[in-house]
Amino acid sequence: MTAVASADLRQGRSITQWQQDHLWLRTDAQEEMPFFDNEGQSVLSKWIDEVIEISASWHQPVRCVLAKPRRDGWTSKLAARIFTRAATERNLACRYVNTTERDALDTFRVFLTFFDKLEKRVQPVRRSKESMRDLDFTGLGSRIDTAYASTPGTCRGLGYGELLLDELAKIQDVLSLEDAKRLIFGAILPSVRFGNFWGLFTPDGDTDIAYHIWKDAVSLDEARRGVRPKNGFIRLLLTHWQSDQCRTRGLGDDELLELASSLSDEETGLLDKHGIRDPEERAQRIHWRRQQIGSLGELFWQEFAEDEDTMWLSAGDLFFDARAIKAGREAAEARRAAAEEAGKPWRYEMNGRLAVYCEPTDDDDYIVFTDACRGVRGGDPAGIFVLSLFTGEEVASFRGVVEPDEAAEISVELAERYNEALWAPEIDGPGQACLLHGMKVLEYARVYRHQMQEKIGGRPRHEYGWHTTAVTRPALLQGVRTAVRKGHIQINSSWVWDDLRAFRLNPKRGLRGGYEAAAGAHDEGVIVAGGAWYIREHGGMNPKVDWV
Repeated sequence: MTAVASADLRQGRSITQWQQDHLWLRTDAQEEMPFFDNEGQSVLSKWIDEVIEISASWHQPVRCVLAKPRRDGWTSKLAARIFTRAATERNLACRYVNTTERDALDTFRVFLTFFDKLEKRVQPVRRSKESMRDLDFTGLGSRIDTAYASTPGTCRGLGYGELLLDELAKIQDVLSLEDAKRLIFGAILPSVRFGNFWGLFTPDGDTDIAYHIWKDAVSLDEARRGVRPKNGFIRLLLTHWQSDQCRTRGLGDDELLELASSLSDEETGLLDKHGIRDPEERAQRIHWRRQQIGSLGELFWQEFAEDEDTMWLSAGDLFFDARAIKAGREAAEARRAAAEEAGKPWRYEMNGRLAVYCEPTDDDDYIVFTDACRGVRGGDPAGIFVLSLFTGEEVASFRGVVEPDEAAEISVELAERYNEALWAPEIDGPGQACLLHGMKVLEYARVYRHQMQEKIGGRPRHEYGWHTTAVTRPALLQGVRTAVRKGHIQINSSWVWDDLRAFRLNPKRGLRGGYEAAAGAHDEGVIVAGGAWYIREHGGMNPKVDWV
């Protein structure tokens, strides 16, 4: 069903005005109150009206995806706006979709409270007794129902004038990415080809369907300038700065004065960017923000995204600081631009798998760290990282699926190119074959070694290559973590930054959990950057580590 004529029950009033006159909310204390917009919801209403106007000028239905902070009333606001149309227009079908059946039904029960006081004011309402997931406005021929994203075929074969898909980023808790794409583009969008689609989500990393849609959409500013999106979507980013709820009220004068005098450059920049001039409000918002960061840690930039860069950095409990990763990427981009301006652009070889960022200099020494792979197509790739001993900058890197002996050949070639660099292959699994090929066949002599003790007798002996153990792994990880946070290591490879960003806590690994690459991601970048940095920091000082 599609909307064919307006019942004009709003009598010329806007949806927002009609909602404030007719819709009521029931609080947790079972108190009823009118449905009024707060400050942030008013911003959302204005943006939605603008998106609708832009889509109409393009002669296409609304396709909108909205990133939002948690617990701020955005979902209720958008849902109420959509379902108001069903209560005031003829022959309009609306649907609410959530990730699971329980969430869909729980939210729909909230929607029912919107209409508790409507039956005498608008057309009669008939509720489905079987599922409690349907509302029919019998006098209008309009309806509201709910569903959950359990299969790629959700909504197929139906027609909706409005459809809201909540928790878009969480669909992959129940569906794969490919199934999520089929759900959105193969089932849901065709079902609203004459109506509007609204996708609502809190960011959860850059591997899910929400990011897939977001990256091909255009911002509202771009849409205003007439830029057409690749996938038909306009994107909106709602932040806590748009919400009047995200501030600590009731602070004393002394607290306000202390906060006003302790603002960092970052905090001042954010306040100015969002046009917050009142001194009391500035202090209240920063107090709230500091409390949230103290409570959530790195998850703050996921739960309360502040810009389009940091919102994709956080997904779960990250090992590396999300803001440090963002700053490191920006610094790498600045180094790339400076190299081009100086006539020494970054160079790529071996079909892009080998990157050369800086040529060797006579007065520098280098470390080549190798994490070999089995060379199986579709398996984990090998990583090679070349680090300057003097500057701490990554000067070259390789990533690709190659046999262990080929990884040794590439590593040795780089080591010879960079002033007979120290070569440190990780020797677990295929790394042992890589080491042997480099030492025995290629006869490369300057190989990292560490001191071991014989299991019987306890006599010291030397072992070549880097051996990852319960002792060396935490030391490697903590060393590179600190170096990234303080900006000491200068990483240029985007794939290394990607691996650092995807390294997070897996709570399923025992009671205390453990840090590892997220599902579908890799950890070669963490290992090679961390190993090279550890050797740089400790190789010449630790008596149990030798430079050969």
